[in-house]
Amino acid sequence: VSHVTAGELPQEMIQYQILQINGKHEDISRQDLLDEGKAFQLSPQKSRQLLDNVVERLTAWQEVFQEAGVPEQHTSLLRHDIAQRLAHIMTS
Repeated sequence: VSHVTAGELPQEMIQYQILQINGKHEDISRQDLLDEGKAFQLSPQKSRQLLDNVVERLTAWQEVFQEAGVPEQHTSLLRHDIAQRLAHIMTS
């Protein structure tokens, strides 16, 4: 397994997450995630259950970071972005 640092990535890859979901890098909706479940032969019910479980756990990210001792300066950079993405997934 090799690891790549951000400095080694082309600039266009830094602007987007590398992982595509339903062919998209941004504005990923709940439906996009559910559609991905189909690609992995998950039933709609199982996809919804997994997504709901993941979203529930992600909403506690600040507690996890705090318990792990991640400095506030790092979490403050993520706070708005994570909240915005979670809100989009939960309401789309």
